[in-house]
Amino acid sequence: MWFLQMLLSKSANRQFETLKNELNKNSIEHQSLFDSKLELYKTELNLQNYKSTKIYEQQLMIIIELHKKVLILNQEMAVMIIVRMKNIAEMTSETEEKDTSQLAKTSFHYDDFRKFFQENILFIPQNTANKIDMILKEYMRSLMDLITKKGTKNDLAFEEVHSLALKLETEIQEAIDVLKTDFRKLLGVEK
Repeated sequence: MWFLQMLLSKSANRQFETLKNELNKNSIEHQSLFDSKLELYKTELNLQNYKSTKIYEQQLMIIIELHKKVLILNQEMAVMIIVRMKNIAEMTSETEEKDTSQLAKTSFHYDDFRKFFQENILFIPQNTANKIDMILKEYMRSLMDLITKKGTKNDLAFEEVHSLALKLETEIQEAIDVLKTDFRKLLGVEK
């Protein structure tokens, strides 16, 4: 009986060792598979992180440049209105030349701002893009009033130019202020 018990015990130990070795082998295989999948996921995550970072950096640069361009355009519009008011008051060939020169300069900055915005609209959130569209439309209306009526019998009177100046100072400036707030949010800058 003792002999039979020893045989059964040795047989059970062998089976136990065989099962233990199989489990260790399976454990190593699964660990290896898990490690390789983990490395693949890490690589994919790093690639996505890199793409997101590059896109975010580009978006920030576009927003900063767009802000500069809208400020320049706003400043040129203000100068153009001042020159037009002087032209209405003085009516000399020199003021007429300054008016035409300033109108061309302002139109250039409008086109530059519009073109930059349209080329980079993919990087600008839709809500902000809608606000920029509204600003562009207001500038276009003001520019068209100044351009189309210039030198005609329907040329803008001082009051109409003054009204454009007030519009620039209130409505457009309010829209630019809202745009600045949006830009600050996008940049992650506190007020």
